[in-house]
Amino acid sequence: MLRGAYVLADAESPTMAVVATGSEVELAVAAKERLEADGKERVRVVSAPCWDQFERGPSDFHQPHRLIADASLSLPFATQLSGVLTAASGLPVNPTTGRDNNGDSYNVDRPIGLGRNAFRGPAQASVDVAGATRVRVRPGVQVEGRVEIFNLLNRQNFIKVNNIYGEGPAPLPTFLAGVAGITNVDPSRQVQFSAKLIF
Repeated sequence: MLRGAYVLADAESPTMAVVATGSEVELAVAAKERLEADGKERVRVVSAPCWDQFERGPSDFHQPHRLIADASLSLPFATQLSGVLTAASGLPVNPTTGRDNNGDSYNVDRPIGLGRNAFRGPAQASVDVAGATRVRVRPGVQVEGRVEIFNLLNRQNFIKVNNIYGEGPAPLPTFLAGVAGITNVDPSRQVQFSAKLIF
């Protein structure tokens, strides 16, 4: 009840759930009996008197823990090394059943008892490094060469994961697995070079 709903009448390995949010609880129990009469369906009846509890949750980009640390090191021969470490909590994940359970033509219905953004994806981490050196060409003229490597460890930082929890009490094996595609993950390792003439 603390999560806004409770199972009123259960079934072994239910094939569907009927949710009642108020005075229609009696109708939901009667619907269970009629649906199970032919032996083809196994129905769970859920009473959800506090539906608003399911709509509360963190925002889509909420990361309660985020660390950004940087360092630089000056070396002989006008050379400098620098690095940035970024580490953060995973992004919130909104679990869905993967089916249109309420008949509104959208496959974004949440499993019974789970709130919005109730899970988190994998933690995110990245290391970026850079090195630069200056070479004197002639008096008053220098060339600076620079190399930068982003995501040095080539870690996959998923922005989007599989959010289909399923309809059972335990999640599907693919739940929270990374989703392939360049728009679903931060960029992989990138290397760039630059040269600058200083006079």
